[in-house]
Amino acid sequence: MTSPPPANGVLRRFADRVRGMLGLPITLSAPPPSGAGSPPPRRIADRVRDTFSDVPPWPDPDGPQTPLQVQVHADPDEVSGLSLPAKGDGYPFVFDIRCDWYAQASIIDSSMEAETEYRLRSRIAQLRTRIADRVTDEIRPVARQYEPHEAAALEAALARRLAGCFDEGEVQCTTRVRVDVCDEVRAMLAAASSDLIRLDAEGRYHSARIAQLRMLREQWEELFLDALRGAGEVDPARTTWMAPYALKLAEMPKDATRQLQNMLEERRSQTVQLFSDLDSILEPHQQGELDHVSFMMSSEHIFRQLLINMGLPVPPKSEGPSEHSSEKQSA
Repeated sequence: MTSPPPANGVLRRFADRVRGMLGLPITLSAPPPSGAGSPPPRRIADRVRDTFSDVPPWPDPDGPQTPLQVQVHADPDEVSGLSLPAKGDGYPFVFDIRCDWYAQASIIDSSMEAETEYRLRSRIAQLRTRIADRVTDEIRPVARQYEPHEAAALEAALARRLAGCFDEGEVQCTTRVRVDVCDEVRAMLAAASSDLIRLDAEGRYHSARIAQLRMLREQWEELFLDALRGAGEVDPARTTWMAPYALKLAEMPKDATRQLQNMLEERRSQTVQLFSDLDSILEPHQQGELDHVSFMMSSEHIFRQLLINMGLPVPPKSEGPSEHSSEKQSA
């Protein structure tokens, strides 16, 4: 006849079965062998307590509970076409106002949910009966600080001013305001905008035209320089006097050859006039100064330097004595 299994083995199998039903890990290690070296047997109560030590406890009904949130949303209130005076009271602003209502409260007992919702809705209904007058009282003094055409600036200012302005306790009111100018101001703004658009377009056209004329003038000046270099050496730094002629051709490119001839003739005339002015400045009895001017006019170096300063082509220097004297005489 077989002996019954030890009590600790039966208890361990029962505990493993219960732990498996609860989804807890099962102890797979074999029980320690009985003998002289085995630890003393433990009490059944201790083994049961150790077996179920990691089972989560049942919630305490007397402990703190998580509060429930009761939320209420009401239909928005809208006011369209509200007219309030702008600065100076000459023209009004036109307002479109929308107020969105929301309320929230925390409760512990779920049985109070219906009562709390009714209380929140009653509070919203009480506040919304006066919302139109309250919004008007807030907007009116602000609107009088802005010119009749400054609707955008007024709208931004009201958005900052009305943020949270009508919140009371558990009830929150989100107010949105849209501001427009009146019809008379809109007509004037349309006319002014048309003028501004026209001026802007004209400015862009003239700016592009100036850039084009500058480019064409520079190209005509290069063409003039190439033509003058054929007659002699020209200092480009002293040819700014050609700019008016080049600009004239840039505006109306016609008869460029004749324009170049006229330009040179006028410049030569200015050079001759310069000598005439020097001669008229000196009195006839100042023989020394007259001799000095005659020396200046007869000096090839001074003559060439004068041509350089006037921006005219300078002929190449002559090498022979006969050519040198003839060039002085021509000067």
